[in-house]
Amino acid sequence: MPSEEKQAAPMLSEESEGKNIALLQQPSACPLEVASAPAVTCYTADISICSMICRIAVEEHGVPNVTHQNVDIECAMENYKPEFIMIQPTMTVPCMKYGDDVIGDSKDIMHYLSKKHPDAKLYPAEQKEAIDTFVEMFYSRFGQIARFTFGNWVRKSDKIKEFIGRGKNEKSAEKLEKAIAEHPELTELLARKLVSKKKFNFVDFMLSANLAEMDASMKEVLDAMETALGKTAYVAGDSYTLADVVATAFLARVHVVKGETMFGPKTAACWNEKYKTRPSFQKAYVLWKWEHSLMAKQIDVFAEGGDPESVKWTGPPSVIPG
Repeated sequence: MPSEEKQAAPMLSEESEGKNIALLQQPSACPLEVASAPAVTCYTADISICSMICRIAVEEHGVPNVTHQNVDIECAMENYKPEFIMIQPTMTVPCMKYGDDVIGDSKDIMHYLSKKHPDAKLYPAEQKEAIDTFVEMFYSRFGQIARFTFGNWVRKSDKIKEFIGRGKNEKSAEKLEKAIAEHPELTELLARKLVSKKKFNFVDFMLSANLAEMDASMKEVLDAMETALGKTAYVAGDSYTLADVVATAFLARVHVVKGETMFGPKTAACWNEKYKTRPSFQKAYVLWKWEHSLMAKQIDVFAEGGDPESVKWTGPPSVIPG
């Protein structure tokens, strides 16, 4: 993500399609390249681990002509806005529009970019097996990563628990009902999501998570990294690859929840000396501290009795290591 002097642009107006979604331009190529390159829009949430994977992949592949739009998925529930649903029917982030193509999954986005920008050499043939093994290990534990994250967060305080429940159930249902009323053509798609939101209590599910088991699942990935880094400079060999894109986002999420307490020494060194010092770490806004998140700022307002939706995304803080 850009440094503080390259903040996101102001919020779009209420009349625009992207209400409550901030824009951030990322010029990274020469003017002629940008002019001839297809327009790319990345819809991500600052706090989403898969969104971080998308943003890092975009930066590491040197994609020109990029606009980033932050989608609030914890408070305003902007992923249930009709204009976003038209682009991403799954109502999830990340989602990337690359010219006329729409890619709605972080793993697919990485591989799509590796084909579009092979010169970045993030998916070299000689390292594909090692890359795929690590990437699959991460994605196979996605449910556990969510429970590790929210299982810890809902236990931090009653206000955090209340805020999360408000967004995941109450506000989600409210936004879906509004979208159905205003866009009856989306009823079939949205009604299914609405039923699931009303049946499934997100907070209760996260409170039921066995945190020791979730820690153990995270530790398996961390141990695999520690072993790999004892043999090679990076997770899947001696060059930075898609495996490291995923590893950076994964370590950032673990750090938000538990700091470096779960990192092995080689992993901690890689995190501090390699990942955090890469230009992409700052440009992609790798969220590694709770207090940097939009959600944390919204909870502060919520805890004081204010309207958390009044807290809008205006751009990231500096995330220069320090």
